Amino acid sequence: MDSVSGVSSIDHLLATTANEAWDIDREVHVLRAAALPMVRHEPEAAPRKMAIVLPAPFELAPARPPTLENGTHGSNPDLTQRTVARRAAQDAAHPEGLIELLRARIEILQTEADKVGLARAYIELAVACEMLLGDDAQVIANAQAALRVNPRLAAAHAILRRKCHGRGALPAMLEHLEHELAASTEEGSTIELLVEKARLLDARGESPDFVRSIWEQARTRAPHHPAALKGLEADLATRTYAANSRAAEDPSGYAEAYDALARHLANMADAYVAEPKLAAWLHAERAQILEFKLHKSEEARAALERAVALDSSVGPVRDEAVRHVASHDDPAALCLLLQEEAELETDPNRAARLELDAACIAYHRLGEAERAIAFLGRAAARAPTTNSVDRRVLDELVRLHEHFNEWAEVAHARRARLRFLADPLVLTHELRMLARIDEQLGEIGSAIEHTQAALAIEPRDLTLHETLDRLLSASNLHERRVELWVNEAAKAEDNAQRARALMKAAQIAEHELAKPGAAVEHLRAAWVVAPGDPEVLEALARLLSPATSEKTDREARAVIDLYAQAAELTTDPGRKVASLEKIALLCEELLGDVRRAARTYEQILRLEPDRRGAVLGLARTATKIGDDRVLSRALLDEARLSSERGEAMALRVRAIDVLARVDRERALSLLDEVLTMDPANEAARALETRFHAEAGRWERAASSLKARIQIAKSPKDQLNYWLELAQIQELRLRSPKDAMVSLTAARAIDPNHPVPPDEIVRMLEAAGDHVMLRDAMETLANDCSGLEDRARYLARAAEIDEHRLGNDERAAATYARALSETPEDELIAERLERVLMRHAVSMTAKGKPLSFGTNNVLNLQLKRLETKMTTASAVRLSFSLAQLYLRTGRDIPTATRLLEAVLEYDKHHIPALRTMEGVSRRTNDWARLAHVLSQQGEVFSDIRARLGALWQLASLEEWQKAGGDPLHTYQRILHLDPTEPGALYASERRELPSARKGDRRARKLALTALRALHALASDEGTRRSLQLKLAMLLENAASDSGGATVVVEGVNDAAQQALLKESLDRYLSILHADALSVAAATGIARIAPRLANVEAAVMAAISLADLASVPAARARYLVDAADLLLGPLAEGALGSPEHRYVRAAELLEKALAASPDSVTAASRLANVRREMNQSEQVVEVFRTALKRARAVETIVLLGAEIARVARDKLADLPLAINAMRRVREAAPNHIPSLLTLAELCVAQRTWPEAVDALEAVVTRGTEAAPRLTALFSLSSIYEHVLQRPHDSERALRKALEIDALNARALRGVLRHITAQHTPPPDLETGVAVDPASVMDDETRAEVADLVERLSRVEEDPEQCCELLLKLADLRMRLGDPAAVERALVEAVARTPASMMAFARLSAHFRTSTGHDHAAFARALLAVIARGQQLGNVDARWYATLGHLEIESLGRLREGIGHLQNAVQLNPSSPSMFETRFELGRAYARANANEDAARQLLGMMLPSSTPLLGVNEPQALLALLERVLQNERRMEEALVVSELRAIAGDVDEGRHGWLRSRRLVQVEGLDAQLDRPTLVTNVLPPEGRHVLLEVAAAVAGIESKILRSDLTELGITSRDRIGSRSGHPTRALFDRVLRMLGLEDLELVISRTVTRTRILAQDTLWIVVPRRLSEMPEPAQLASIARALTRASLGVPWLEELPPPHIEGLLIACARQVVHGYGADDLDVLSQKLVAQYEPNVTRAISRKQKKLLEELVPHLAAPQGRPLPIEGFISALARAEMRAAALVTGDLLATIEELGSIDPTLAHATERLGVPALGAVLEHPFAGDVARFFLSGEAMALRRRIGTTWTT
Repeated sequence: MDSVSGVSSIDHLLATTANEAWDIDREVHVLRAAALPMVRHEPEAAPRKMAIVLPAPFELAPARPPTLENGTHGSNPDLTQRTVARRAAQDAAHPEGLIELLRARIEILQTEADKVGLARAYIELAVACEMLLGDDAQVIANAQAALRVNPRLAAAHAILRRKCHGRGALPAMLEHLEHELAASTEEGSTIELLVEKARLLDARGESPDFVRSIWEQARTRAPHHPAALKGLEADLATRTYAANSRAAEDPSGYAEAYDALARHLANMADAYVAEPKLAAWLHAERAQILEFKLHKSEEARAALERAVALDSSVGPVRDEAVRHVASHDDPAALCLLLQEEAELETDPNRAARLELDAACIAYHRLGEAERAIAFLGRAAARAPTTNSVDRRVLDELVRLHEHFNEWAEVAHARRARLRFLADPLVLTHELRMLARIDEQLGEIGSAIEHTQAALAIEPRDLTLHETLDRLLSASNLHERRVELWVNEAAKAEDNAQRARALMKAAQIAEHELAKPGAAVEHLRAAWVVAPGDPEVLEALARLLSPATSEKTDREARAVIDLYAQAAELTTDPGRKVASLEKIALLCEELLGDVRRAARTYEQILRLEPDRRGAVLGLARTATKIGDDRVLSRALLDEARLSSERGEAMALRVRAIDVLARVDRERALSLLDEVLTMDPANEAARALETRFHAEAGRWERAASSLKARIQIAKSPKDQLNYWLELAQIQELRLRSPKDAMVSLTAARAIDPNHPVPPDEIVRMLEAAGDHVMLRDAMETLANDCSGLEDRARYLARAAEIDEHRLGNDERAAATYARALSETPEDELIAERLERVLMRHAVSMTAKGKPLSFGTNNVLNLQLKRLETKMTTASAVRLSFSLAQLYLRTGRDIPTATRLLEAVLEYDKHHIPALRTMEGVSRRTNDWARLAHVLSQQGEVFSDIRARLGALWQLASLEEWQKAGGDPLHTYQRILHLDPTEPGALYASERRELPSARKGDRRARKLALTALRALHALASDEGTRRSLQLKLAMLLENAASDSGGATVVVEGVNDAAQQALLKESLDRYLSILHADALSVAAATGIARIAPRLANVEAAVMAAISLADLASVPAARARYLVDAADLLLGPLAEGALGSPEHRYVRAAELLEKALAASPDSVTAASRLANVRREMNQSEQVVEVFRTALKRARAVETIVLLGAEIARVARDKLADLPLAINAMRRVREAAPNHIPSLLTLAELCVAQRTWPEAVDALEAVVTRGTEAAPRLTALFSLSSIYEHVLQRPHDSERALRKALEIDALNARALRGVLRHITAQHTPPPDLETGVAVDPASVMDDETRAEVADLVERLSRVEEDPEQCCELLLKLADLRMRLGDPAAVERALVEAVARTPASMMAFARLSAHFRTSTGHDHAAFARALLAVIARGQQLGNVDARWYATLGHLEIESLGRLREGIGHLQNAVQLNPSSPSMFETRFELGRAYARANANEDAARQLLGMMLPSSTPLLGVNEPQALLALLERVLQNERRMEEALVVSELRAIAGDVDEGRHGWLRSRRLVQVEGLDAQLDRPTLVTNVLPPEGRHVLLEVAAAVAGIESKILRSDLTELGITSRDRIGSRSGHPTRALFDRVLRMLGLEDLELVISRTVTRTRILAQDTLWIVVPRRLSEMPEPAQLASIARALTRASLGVPWLEELPPPHIEGLLIACARQVVHGYGADDLDVLSQKLVAQYEPNVTRAISRKQKKLLEELVPHLAAPQGRPLPIEGFISALARAEMRAAALVTGDLLATIEELGSIDPTLAHATERLGVPALGAVLEHPFAGDVARFFLSGEAMALRRRIGTTWTT
C-alpha cells in the first residue's frame, strides 16, 4: 500500500483538490515495479552442480562399433543422448572397458613406427592389468613385452624386480638392480640402490669385506644415510668381536678394529645430533673404547666432554663423565660437574647431596670457600631432604660463616639446625649461641625468644635468667622482667636464691616501672622467705618510710637540732652515741638526708668503732649515696665484728668486690689475704679470675681457673671452668695444645656435652692440622652412642682422608665403616664408590687388570641394590652395575638381567638400549637383538637413528635371521621417512594386491608408497607408470570398491574429495606428458565433475563436444561448458571474468543457433550479455530466434528481453512495444506482459492502448496487487490526462472494493469528495470555507467513515491524532456524542504526550452547569484500558482520575489506588511531586497514618527534592508531623518539628522550647557509639574504604610526624582541664567520651583558637575555644562530639591537613606493607606528596602498627582496595562526624548551628526562618544529609541505645 506524504492535517486533506502535477515517469516506474515481481520466465541461472556425460568407447575408437543395449553391435546414427550416456557409464565402470581400449591402442601402434609410444602403451597396459585385474602373469608378460621393444627400459626392470622377489630369486633381483643402477641419473636414487645392493649381497652371504665396501660406498656418497650408518656399525661391531678372540695373536688388528669402531661411533654421533641424548651416549661409548680398550684417557676425556655438551641432563652420560674425572682425580672438573648436575636434578634429596659434595671439594681441594658457601646455601634451600645431608649442610654453613664472621648467616643456619637437635644439652647450647648472635646483630626480640626457649629446657640455669633479664631490659620490657624473677623465685628451692630473685623483681618494679607498691609486695614476699636478710630489710624499710610534708620536715629538723645540741653538750659517750644514732635515724628515715646520716654514723664509729648498728647504718647509707670506699670499709668492719666465719668471709669478698671499683690494687691485696685464709672460697676465686681477666693477666687468670677446677664441687662447674680455661688458652695465651688438653678434660667429664667436641673440631680446623683433625673425628665417632652422629664423624674423617690427606685406601675404609652404621645413606655410598673406582683405575695404571680393582665396587653396588632406595636410584645403580659387569667381561647373563630390569622400568633408557644391542650382537642372540632394535625404532627420537635400527630389524626379518613379519617394520620405516625407497618398494609390493581388493589399511599404505616412489623416480618412464598406478588406486579408494564408478553428484566427504582431487591431478599430469593416454583422458572425464574442477571439466566438456557425433549432444556439451565458465567455481580459475564471459557468450550463441527453441541457451545468453553490459547485442539474435520460435514460454522470454533492452539500452520504445505485442498475441492472459505493455504505452503516450492493457489487467487478473496498481494508474490517467474525474473516482472506489483500508484509495476518494463540496472562498474576506460545513449529513457521514478508516491505518501518531480530532469534530456535527467520546479516547490513548487531545477530552465533559466528573472519570477509565491495549500508559491519566475520585466523587479508596498507580509509574518525575503529596493527604484522610508517614517520608528520604518541589512544603511537614504523632513516633515527629521551625512554621513558644531543652542523662546504659558502630551504622558507605582501616591501624603515629607546636598556638600544659576540675565543659567532654568509648584524651580550653581542634601530642588534645564553653550545652556537645568522632574513627587530623596531604599520608602508610600501592591512580603532585610522607612514616611506625597493616594486605591488594577520590572520602567522614554529633546531642537544630559556625554561607541562609532557609538546609551536602539521617530508623535506634531521645 502506498501512503501520501506531506499531509499535515485533515483540514488540509479535505481542502486539497486535484491540483498536484501528475508525474508520468513515476507512473511508469510503478507499473514496472508491479510487473517485475510477477515475471515467471526470468532467465535461469547457471546450475551449481556439474555433470559431464562420459563418452562411449566407440566414440574414442571409431573402428569398434558401439554395443547396443540388446548386446548387438551397430552404428545407428539416431542413438539417443541418454543411451550414449548410459552406455558410457557402463563401459567406464567395467574393468575390461579400459583394457579393451588400451589393447585397441596397442594394435594401432603396432602398425606404426612409434616404438616409444608402443613401449609406453605396454607399460600402461601392464599397470592397468595389475590395478584392474590383479593378474601378475599379464603384468610380467606386458613388462617383458616392453623390454623386447626397449631392453634398457628402467620402468620395466623395476616392475620385474618387484614382481620376482624372494631368496631364490636373489641373482635375478641383483641383475635387474644392476640395470637400474646403470640407468639411474640421480645421486639419491643411486645411493638407495647401493644400500639395497649391500642388503641383498649380505642376504646372499657374500664376503664381509665386499659387503663392507658397498656400505662404505653408500656412506661415502651419503655420510648420514641411516641404513648405511647402521649397517656399517653392525659390520664393525662384528669385526671387533672377532678381533677380541685374536687380541693376543694380532694386537694391531685388535687396535685397528676398535679404532675403526670408535671413529664410526663419532660419525654416528654427528649424524644423530638431532637427538642429543643418543649422540651423547655414542660419544660415551666411544670414550669407553678409548679409555678401556685403547687406553687413550685424554681422547676419552674429550669424548665425554662432547657427550656432556650434547646431553647435560642427569643420567648415564653425566655419570660416565663424573666417573671419569673422579677416577682420574680432577677435583676442579668434578666440582663443576657436580654443580651442574645439582642444578639439573629434580630430586631435591640427590641435588642436596651433590651440592654438599661440590661444596666439600670446592673448600677442601680447591680452596674456594665462597663457592662452597654458595653450594651449601642452595643445598640448604632444598630442605627438607634427608636428615644426614641437611644436618651436614647446616654444620658446614655454620662453620664457614663463622670463619668469615658472617653472623647473620650463622644465625640463620643455626636456626635451621635446631630441628635436628634432640639432646636437651645440645639444644640448650645451640639456643644460647643463637641468643648471643642475635644480641650481637641487634635482634633483641629474637634473642629473647631463643633465651626463653633455652630456659624452657633448662629452667634452673641462672645464667640464662641473667641473660634474659639483660635482654628484656634492653627492650624496655620491664613487666616481663618482673614476671621472669617472680617465676624464678617460685621455682627456686633455696630460700636465699628465692629472696634474691624477689629482690630483683622489686628493684625493677621500683626503678624501671615506677610502681613502689608492687616493689613492696615483692619485698614482703622476700622478707617472708628470708626474714633476716639485711638487704631486704633495708629496701623494705626505705619503701615503707612515710613521705614527709613540709610541716613534718620542719618539725623533724627541729628535733634533729635538739638532739644535735644534746650530743654536743653531753660528755657521756653513751648518751652522745644515743643522740647521734637518733639524729642518723631521723635524717635517714624521715628527711631522706642520706649523706648527713652517713656522716653521723661515721662520727658514732669514731666514738665507738665496734658499734654494730652504726656499721650497718654506714653500709646502708653508703650504698644509697654510692660511696664504694665507705661501703667497703663498713663491710670489712662488719666482717670483723661477725662471729660466723662463713658470713665474715662473704662480707670480705663483698667488700673486695665493692672496693675494686675504686681501688683495684688494694682490692687484690685484700683478695690475696682472703685466699690465704680460705683457698677454697669459690666466690673469692671467681673474683680473682675476673680481676686478672679484666687486667689482662691471662696466665694468672688461667691459674685461677685451674684452682677453681680443683675446688669445684660439681662436674658441671668443672666442665664450665675447663671450657673457660680452654678459651683463654686458645685466644689469650695462644696455646692451642693446652686448649686441646683442657677441652679433652672437659669432654671426659661429660662426653655428651656439645661444646667440647665442637670446640676441638673448630680449633683443629683453625690450626690446619688435618691429621689431628682426622684422628679427632675418629675419636669422636668412637665415643658417640648414636649411629647417625657416629656416621657423621666418620664421614668427616673419611672426607679429610680423601680431600686433605689424599689417602684413598684409608678413606675407603672409613667410608665403609660409616656406611655400615647407616647403610641407607646414599651420600656416603656415592663417595665410597668414587673412591673405590679411583683406586681401581690407579691399580690399572700400575698394570693390574680392571677387574682386579673393581671387585669392591661391584660388591658395594650389589649391597646398595639391597638397601631401600627410590626406584630412580635403583635404575641408575642397576645400569651402572651392568656397565661394570660388561666392562670387566664377566657374568654377562647378570648384566643382561640388569639391563632388562632397567628397560622394563624405562623403555626410553637410551644407554640401556644401546648396551643391550651390543650384548645381543656379541652373544648372537638374534631374537633379543630384533626386540632391542624394535625398541630403538620406537624410543629414539632422531629419525636417522630410528631408521637405522628399523632397517637392521627389517634385514633380520626379511632374510630369516630372526622371526617376524618385515611388513610391519617397513611400515614403521615409512612412518618415519615416507621417502625411503627400499621400504616404499617393499610396502608397495606387499600391500598393493590387498589394496586393489578394497583393504583400506593396505590401500592407505600402498598410496603412501606410490606417492613417495613417484617423487623419487629417476627416469620419466618409471615416473609415468607410477603416476598412472597411483591415479587408478586413488580413484579406486575414492569409490571404495574394486572398480571405478561414475558419480555425477558432488563429493561431500572431505577425505574422498581429497583422493579424487589427487587422482585428477595425476591424470592431468599424465595427459600433459602424453596427450595420447587413453586412461588419463577417460579418468579426467570421470572425476572432474565430481570435484567441481572447472578447468578440467571445461576441458573435458569441450573435448567431448568435439568428439560427439550427435549434434544434440554437441550442443549440450557447449551449454555445459558455458555453464562451467559462468559458474561461481570458475572465478579466478579460468582467467578474468571478461574473458570467461566472452567465451561463454560465443559458446551459447552457437548452442542457440543449433537449437532456437532452447530456453536454457536463451536465458544463459541473455544473462551473459546483461552482465557484460552488452545487452544490445542479443537483440538481433533474439529477434531472429523470436521469428523461428514456436513455444509460448520461449516467446515470452525472448519478447520480454527484447523489450527490456530496447527500452533501457536502445531507447527504442516502438521496438519494445512491437515485441510485447508479439508476446500478447502468444500469451494474452500473461499479466506481467500486459503491465509491461501498459508501461511502454504510457511512456510512449499511447493512452488508448495503455488504458486497454490496464483494463485487461483489472478484468483478467486474479491477484490483488497488480489489479490495485492498474486501478491507481487508470485513476491517474483518467484524472490527469483524459480529464475524466468520475472514471478516476470509479477506479478508486473499485480499489476500495478490493482493499477497504487502502490508504491511497481512501485519500483519493476523500480528495474527490472534498473537491466536489468545496465552495469558492469568501470574496470579501478571502477566507476559505470549511467543506464539512456545506456537506449534507449523508456526505458528512461518508467522510467520517472514510476518515475513521484512514485513522486505523495511519502509522504516524501525530497524523493519527489530528485525524481522530477531526473525526471527533465530524461526529459532533453529526450529533453523535458517544462517537465523539470514542474518537477522543482513541486520540488520547494513541498519543499520551498530546496535551491538546487530553484537553479536548477534558473539555468534552464541561457543561454549562459545570463538569460532568462521573463521565470524565468513565472516559479516563476507557483511556486507561485502551492505552493498555496499545501498550501506552501515562501517569497523568491515573493522577487525574484519582484526584477526581477523591475530591469530586467521594471514592477515597479507588482514588488512593489510582494515585498509587500514578506514583508507581513515574515516582521521580517533578510532575508527580504534588501527586505524591496528594496521596499522602489521602492516606491521612483515610486514617492510614503509617502509609501516610511512609509516603511523606519518601519525599524526604533519600532525597529532599520532592519535598522542596511541592507548592507548600510547610504544609507537607505539618501533615507529616501530625501523622507521626498519630503513630506515636514522637521522636521522628520532633525532628520534623525542628525542620518546621527552620521553615518558620512553628510558633515562638514551640521554637523556644526546642532551643532550650536539655537531655537528661539516663543511668545504667552501657551501649556506646564505639568505632565499629560508627563505621557500620553511621559512616556513609562511600567512606567504608580500606584506607579508613589503614588510618585506624596507624593511630598514634600523628604524635610523631604531625606533632603540634603548642608555643605557636599559645597553649601550655596548664591549660588542660582535668576530669576532677569540676568544669562543666569537662563534664560534657567526659560524657561524650563515654558515649564514644574513648579514654586518655585531654581537654584544653583556650582563647587563642577559633574552632574546636585536635592537636597531636603524646596523647590527643581536644582544644576548644573559650567562647564555646560559654555557649548552651547542645552547642558544646555538638562541637565536642564532632572532634571526638574524628578521634574514634582514627582520623584526628581530618581538619588539620589539606585533602592532598591526607591522601599522601594514608597511601604512604599503606605502602609500608604493599609496595607501590596506588601508583597507577595518582597524579604527579600526589606522588610527590606520598614520597614526602613515606620516609617519615617508615621511621615512626611501630611493630604493632605494621602488624595491623599487614593484616590489611589482602584488602589493599583487592580491586576494591584501590585509592578512591580523596574528596569523596573526606566528605563521607565529615558527614559521619555530623551524624554522630546529632546522635550525641539528640538536637538537630544545635547540630545545624554547629555546622553553620564553620560554614558562613549556611549560617547566612538560615538567619531568617522560612522556606528558603529550609531549602538551604536540605540542599546543603552536610546539613541535608544529617537531617535525613536523623529521620531514619537506624538513627532512632542508635539514639535509644545511647539515651539521647527526648521521649520514653
